[in-house]
Amino acid sequence: MFWNTILIVFSIFLCILLYRAYVVFTPDKAIFEPCSSSIDRHSLKFDQQHRIHPADSCKKILENNRRIINDDRIVPHIRSCSEPSPISPYGKDIYSYGILEETIRQTFEKERQPIIVVPGLMLGATDSRSYTNLSKNLYRFSPFVYRHDDLSRLHGDNERIRHNDMQRGLNFYFHLILNNQLENIPETILNSEL
Repeated sequence: MFWNTILIVFSIFLCILLYRAYVVFTPDKAIFEPCSSSIDRHSLKFDQQHRIHPADSCKKILENNRRIINDDRIVPHIRSCSEPSPISPYGKDIYSYGILEETIRQTFEKERQPIIVVPGLMLGATDSRSYTNLSKNLYRFSPFVYRHDDLSRLHGDNERIRHNDMQRGLNFYFHLILNNQLENIPETILNSEL
């Protein structure tokens, strides 16, 4: 009986490690009845954080967990979940994306070494998710270059940015501000896109 309970707990734990949503598992009392009949209430809770892909939703993650667990005695539910941020518009006809692209080129492109600027996925939550009601044009970009050995220091001990990378980052923001001066922005863009 004890080993059956351990096996169930281990299985739940393994499922949690493999899937992506912030889910709390509360198994039914019947699972743990063989362990002890003197305890009236039995429950087991697991908290798990997941990274949600922009194509997923909190509901889809929960449904996927239910499908994988496939046990009616285990009831997953979402305690808290933030839906993924909407994908910001991009392309040559999007003024704000064009400004960002131009600024990236001014900062990173070297003579005879052109770069290609393409949209991508920024991992991790940023404060920009709080501003989705203000604009659809929210671009998450960091002008700082991190090397492999820098990653372990992010938000940890000995966090730092190399001097050259800090200069390049400041140069990026300087050009971003210059490129966004109001007198350079067409009136139609001011009224519609921004």
